[in-house]
Amino acid sequence: MSHRSRTSAAVLALLLAAAATPATAAEPPAPVAVAGLAVTEAGITAGRLVIVGRTTTPGTAVTIDGTRFTVTSGKDGAFRLSGFLHPDTCRVVLKAATAVLPVQLANCGRRGPAGPTGPRGGAGAVGDAGPQGVAGPAGEAGPRGPDGPEGLPGPDGAEGRPGPEGATGPRGATGPAGPDGSFAGRMFEVSVRPVAVLDHGSPGVAVVYAGVGNYLVRFPRDVTACTFTATSATAFNSKAILVKVEPPVAGDARTNEARVRLFDGEPPVAELYIPHPIEEAFRLFAVCD
Repeated sequence: MSHRSRTSAAVLALLLAAAATPATAAEPPAPVAVAGLAVTEAGITAGRLVIVGRTTTPGTAVTIDGTRFTVTSGKDGAFRLSGFLHPDTCRVVLKAATAVLPVQLANCGRRGPAGPTGPRGGAGAVGDAGPQGVAGPAGEAGPRGPDGPEGLPGPDGAEGRPGPEGATGPRGATGPAGPDGSFAGRMFEVSVRPVAVLDHGSPGVAVVYAGVGNYLVRFPRDVTACTFTATSATAFNSKAILVKVEPPVAGDARTNEARVRLFDGEPPVAELYIPHPIEEAFRLFAVCD
């Protein structure tokens, strides 16, 4: 057994012996120890109740009877109860296992009579709204109100299923013959080599050289309502070739003529650059209504 344990046991034995010795005063003091439980300090300190003591068995729960104040003694049996409690009688009863020990509190005065009621304080701030209550039962239906104005028409409904196929009607009269539906005279192709050398092309198409990279392609019909597509036939110094088509518009002197211009393309990055006309083979397609 350690020196601290022997000292604690000696103190507890002295307290138990003192509790067993009869008091000679006119009013015997409250006992400070019973079998298994001893109190070495009990009183009101700085407005708080403080009780210090020891139990014979470590890990014993010590409770102030009639309250929720409780504590468990340590490995050496020591315990300390502290809290805001001021009993009117200045006495409490401790319970630990089977031990019951009344304790008189030092520095404790009995509570005096209640004083007069103080003046009414001012109204406090309005509190937060409470949670919404449960909805009450539904009331009885009221009388029918007057009919309201007619509303706007609703959206169209979904299309219904097709009806049954009807009977075949009588054969109608034969209509007049329609126009020729072939592409003859409506689609043209021309392939040109520098300088205005017509490689091959649709019948009636001619090419006129108008300067470097500037060609006039003439068709055997009005081409103001045609759609044109032009591409270069080869690459020029590994650069892109820019081919521009200028179709005629209504009111031009020659509505059967489209101009084709060829340039050395646009640079890959933005910079001050003026495309230069070049001589290059090209192909031109025209589709007319």
